[in-house]
Amino acid sequence: MGLTLEEIANIKEDYVKDYFEKEPYKQYLNGVGISNLRLRVGNEKIDLKEGETLDDYCLNVYLTKKLPNDITLPLEYKSVRVFYKIVKNIKAH
Repeated sequence: MGLTLEEIANIKEDYVKDYFEKEPYKQYLNGVGISNLRLRVGNEKIDLKEGETLDDYCLNVYLTKKLPNDITLPLEYKSVRVFYKIVKNIKAH
């Protein structure tokens, strides 16, 4: 895909507006970050889409708890892969 850091930052900002700040999602989300696929998947196998490389950016979304079955979040947002992980609350120090 080859997005620039500025482009992925804008997509992250849009994701935050569409999900992080809205019900029912906001009670489950506590952070959104950017990495590349190589860092995100590590040694795991991943099926790359046509034109996609491990250097392409992805969004990492951190959840406070597991989503109920009736709430779903996208695995891809504006053509960018989105990964989810349940973590404790993130606080700035």
